[in-house]
Amino acid sequence: MDIFMKNKLTTLLIILLLILNFFTMGTIWFGHFNKPDKRSPAPGPDNSDNFMARELGLSEEQKQHLKQLREKHFLITRNMNDDMRDIKRKINEELFRDKTDTLKVNELLKGFGKQQEAFEREIFNHFLAIKALCLPEQQEKLKALMHKIFRIDKREMGGMRREPPPRLRKDRGDKRKPPRDRKPRRGDNPPPPPRED
Repeated sequence: MDIFMKNKLTTLLIILLLILNFFTMGTIWFGHFNKPDKRSPAPGPDNSDNFMARELGLSEEQKQHLKQLREKHFLITRNMNDDMRDIKRKINEELFRDKTDTLKVNELLKGFGKQQEAFEREIFNHFLAIKALCLPEQQEKLKALMHKIFRIDKREMGGMRREPPPRLRKDRGDKRKPPRDRKPRRGDNPPPPPRED
């Protein structure tokens, strides 16, 4: 493979990753954070602190420490999000120039990747600090809460994985056959009748 094809493949992969990243970030920001929860007041740092403290059963001292951790975390991640938004803006500007500078785009994408890595590391370290704040039984509750949060995020990603349709219930008067969840496998059907020779 010559150098031209390598560069072309690399550029194509970077553009594909960029589009995937735009889609992912847009889905997260517009789908998850803009949808108010009908069961609780408007989201915010205080509400999420109260929610987490209530779910984990934190003491007053732990609540204060959690509040400090969250304030520091939100300040850091807000700055990181601003930086990533600025990089995306520059990439978008470069996309619509008459002559796109792919070297500049590559450098911007590398910077975005480093910023995204730092963002994910900050989130990990934040939850690691929360885990260290918790007692062993609270850590189990935190683990369950994190599983619940990630399961909700997966469902709200939109097309990533769809739940199977609910089965029809006869007690509701449904006369249609329930949908099949899978293709029939060998051995599911009765054996064929014996052949007559």
